[in-house]
Amino acid sequence: MLNTKYTVKNKRPSYAFLMEMLWVCGFFAIAACIFVMAFAKADTMSRKAQDLNEAVMAAEQEMEQTFFSGQEGSWSVCLDKSWKPVSESSEHLLPGTDGPFPKDTYAVLYVTSQADGGLLNVSIQVDTHVSESIQETIYTLDGSHMTDISQEGGRQ
Repeated sequence: MLNTKYTVKNKRPSYAFLMEMLWVCGFFAIAACIFVMAFAKADTMSRKAQDLNEAVMAAEQEMEQTFFSGQEGSWSVCLDKSWKPVSESSEHLLPGTDGPFPKDTYAVLYVTSQADGGLLNVSIQVDTHVSESIQETIYTLDGSHMTDISQEGGRQ
C-alpha cells in the first residue's frame, strides 16, 4: 500500500470556498433575473403610457373635427403604429368587431355623434388591436358642443 502523509503542502482542499462561490453566483444570477424583469416591466409601462398619450391626442383631435363639421352618426377611424390615419385598401383587410380593418391598423377610434336639442353629443372610444382577435380599450372621451347659438336667446 501507498503510505501518504498529509502535511500543510499536500493537505486535502476544503470545499467551503467552492460552496461559498456557488452561493454568490446563485445570488447574482437571481439578482440579474430580477433586474431584467424590472427593465422589461418598465419598457411595457412606458409603451402603454405612450399609447395612452397618443390616444388622448387622437381622440381630442377627432372630437374637435366632429364639433367643427357638425357631423352626426357613427364611424371609425383606423390608425397605424405612429398614430396616423391608415389608408383604406381593400386587398389587405383584417377582421374586427365592427367590420374589416386595413392591414396596418394598430388603433381604432369609434366615434358616435348625435344632436340633442341645441347640443351635439360626441362619444369616442379608442381601442388598440394587439392581434386580430384581441383588442383593448385604452381611452374614452365624451363631450358636448352647442350647435345653434341663435336659439340661446340674446346672443348673436
